[in-house]
Amino acid sequence: MKMTEKKDAYAFISYSSENRKEALRLYEVLTNKQHRITCWLDVVDLNSLDIAFQEQIIRGITNASCLILVETQESKKSDYVDLELRTALQHNTPTFRYKVHEHQSSFIESIRMFLLAQKVKFRTTQPYWVTLVILVSVLAIMGFALFFFGRTLTPVFANAVNRILPEAAQTLTTFDEVEEIITPEIAAPFHYIPSYYLQRDGFDDNQSFDNGALYFDISARNEEVRAIVENGSLSFQIPKICTQKNQYECEIEIHSQGYNLEQLQYFAFRAKINSITKNQNLSLSISIPSWTRMRSGFGWNLSQHVTPFFRSSPALPEPDFYAHVEIDEKWHAYEILLDPQESILYYYIDGQLIDTHPMQFYEDWKTAPICLIIYSLANGNESIDITSSVDTSIQIDELIVGGFDQAL
Repeated sequence: MKMTEKKDAYAFISYSSENRKEALRLYEVLTNKQHRITCWLDVVDLNSLDIAFQEQIIRGITNASCLILVETQESKKSDYVDLELRTALQHNTPTFRYKVHEHQSSFIESIRMFLLAQKVKFRTTQPYWVTLVILVSVLAIMGFALFFFGRTLTPVFANAVNRILPEAAQTLTTFDEVEEIITPEIAAPFHYIPSYYLQRDGFDDNQSFDNGALYFDISARNEEVRAIVENGSLSFQIPKICTQKNQYECEIEIHSQGYNLEQLQYFAFRAKINSITKNQNLSLSISIPSWTRMRSGFGWNLSQHVTPFFRSSPALPEPDFYAHVEIDEKWHAYEILLDPQESILYYYIDGQLIDTHPMQFYEDWKTAPICLIIYSLANGNESIDITSSVDTSIQIDELIVGGFDQAL
């Protein structure tokens, strides 16, 4: 079902990902031949169009006749469920709660679902004719009262309208207002959770990089180039004057603590490109430290487009890998998974597989000393027209390097 079809004629099902089984069960009951209720469920209705999945969910809620909450202990702790409930509240989408009981007979469960279905049926069919009739009737009564009784009774009828038709009596908020309450974690969640962490930094401490886990290796000679931790993000500010001509004055580099590849199966970060100058880029990679700028390793280049890459070592020559992905100025989750058994790198953006790369010399690579390197440098055309450029601004919300107890 597309979200633009039959606006106001479906129920949005909200649940914690840990209760997907219960949500699917409710979806199957409500949409079966007995009830025939159109429902919106993320695992069924989310699509891979250009619209970000979080925006699809917000539109799904704002266009719905009602929201059904699969209420569990997990849903009470879920940030995603909390956002969905607040979105429903802001857009006056009525909420029905279906509380899940662990020990409940199938007979009682069927009765509870039947009663819920009757409420939802009324809600999903009402907006097309019942609400219109009620609204016209109330407005006619109010007009009659104003004409014959003046303003004395107006508050009484106004309160009646608010009780009967809260959706019609209140103004809907805009998507911009909803976006203000969407945190980076909700806008671009990571789709994998390591079982152990070699490094993790959410940049909540404005004074340091996670107690020294990250440190400056090269400070930019241009004082206008900044890499600072503020407002829960590692922010890079690079002026547009930084081009190929003066690249070394503007370069900045941050290293992490060291580890080796056999410890690592997962590398992820969440980033937002607010603005960027042509020929400038920010590289985040797992690489072998060296004084050369073409380091061996794998990661992402953030520029006017995003480039997942793998660079081989001169001692272990194998084909390099680069891809190009167009990206917008929103939060996105970048993840790389390494399968040590198959020696394959998997590159993901927002949970979607972008590309893969087989490592021919993984057995030789895995004991090499590596670290996380964040590197900013201009490259490309020296004759860039800075009058048409903007200063580069990139935020990193969270960095994770880790692994899994078992092979992928």
